[in-house]
Amino acid sequence: MWGRNVYDSISKFLQFQLTVNVVAVIVAFTGACITQDSPLKAVQMLWVNLIMDTLASLALATEPPTESLLLRKPYGRNKPLISRTMMKNILGHAFYQLVVVFTLLFAGEKFFDIDSGRNAPLHAPPSEHYTIVFNTFVLMQLFNEINARKIHGERNVFEGIFNNIIFCTIVLGTFVVQVGNWKR
Repeated sequence: MWGRNVYDSISKFLQFQLTVNVVAVIVAFTGACITQDSPLKAVQMLWVNLIMDTLASLALATEPPTESLLLRKPYGRNKPLISRTMMKNILGHAFYQLVVVFTLLFAGEKFFDIDSGRNAPLHAPPSEHYTIVFNTFVLMQLFNEINARKIHGERNVFEGIFNNIIFCTIVLGTFVVQVGNWKR
């Protein structure tokens, strides 16, 4: 049971981390190519890496084992670490996040009636527009972290969430710190 739980914890973190990295790289690269400056600044990316690498790995690795782990067949030696279901989750979440982030990046100033961050001088501090993009990106990662708890096609990602107090504390703590720093 513990062996399967460790394997699942690694898979959960991989699913989560690959989604975060796919979206971050595409947003940074595309934004830099189109606007001549990345919409996600270096300090913001460091914060994302801190919460997504360190805290998320701790949160996803502390899921307690359940008896349902023993109802599944063991994984084969040659079975890929990233299953077909996980790949669908990664691509689906990444697509959703990219649509939201690019919509905010290229039309967000119209939605919120603010100045466009795309017109700021090169290496200017983050504008209100780009702050909205960044906060939306981080909050989507928090929800992605919750979704990454289930890697076998389960529909209810909230099932048993309160059985893992470490996970809840990390997600809530990250949310509080992120909201507390919105204007910075």
